[in-house]
Amino acid sequence: MMEARRAAAVSHPHIVAVFDEGQDGNDAFIVMEDVRGRSLRDVIAERGALPALEVTTLIHQLAEALDATHRTGLVHLDVKPANVIVDVSGNAKLTDFGIARAARDSEERELVGTARYISPERVEGRPGTPRSDVYGLALVAYELLTGRPAFQGAENEDLLRDRLERGAPHIRSADARLSRTADAVIARGLARDPERRYATAGAFAIALSDAVNDPANRAPRPIVASPPRRAPCPATLLLLGIVIAILIGVVLFFAKFPAGTGGA
Repeated sequence: MMEARRAAAVSHPHIVAVFDEGQDGNDAFIVMEDVRGRSLRDVIAERGALPALEVTTLIHQLAEALDATHRTGLVHLDVKPANVIVDVSGNAKLTDFGIARAARDSEERELVGTARYISPERVEGRPGTPRSDVYGLALVAYELLTGRPAFQGAENEDLLRDRLERGAPHIRSADARLSRTADAVIARGLARDPERRYATAGAFAIALSDAVNDPANRAPRPIVASPPRRAPCPATLLLLGIVIAILIGVVLFFAKFPAGTGGA
């Protein structure tokens, strides 16, 4: 029940809580938090690409969960949409620590996980680190922004070889409407060399949020021009002048009579 012990070691609002584990005859079991919701994989399958603001919210929540995991000395190693539950309030919760290992574990060289989401260094047989989870988080962000996985096709050796030879595609190759700034953030998160990636999941989430909220990436508001003022025509000015002259003449005429005249 190593999975239960590892997951129970991390307590965080965006991690599915594990309360207990045990054995019932030949069957092992774990007692987990009951989260009402759907996997992020199902959400993407139904909705496709999500709005950028919603994406950054989900990525920020998952980044907090991963940073909390890393502070305990663990790496998740299988960050993917299927291992994220979105509850009825729209909050993301990371689950399935089945292959999580201590970052210093010598057995880490064993290649376990989902081929589509394994980081390049693990394909090469090197140990996984927190930056391996940053890579997985960047793949999730890619899928949320484009509505499709960065690496498609069968889960086999060809997919792993493609990961090493060509690297990850850019989000703008999937959707040219996405901003260049966000594209650069995702590309850095998916760098083949772990040292070129963001050092923490939180740093990646902040950079992605800044890219999405960059005013340069926002569509400008349409400018509604005020209707031009028409210059008064000469005839109108002449008529206005005559009316003013008549009013002045009337005032001067009545001013000649002293106040109080007339009446007994």
